[in-house]
Amino acid sequence: NMYIDQGEEEDILHLKRTLERRIILALGAESTETPPPISDAAPAP
Repeated sequence: NMYIDQGEEEDILHLKRTLERRIILALGAESTETPPPISDAAPAP
């Protein structure tokens, strides 16, 4: 079946949003617990 039905499409979008939220939360938690990444501290080339 080439076409995704509406329910499946909504499920996929929901999963993507959930993953994005988890990543943002994980990154936010990391940034508060750890010093800034080396890439930020390093001088620009």
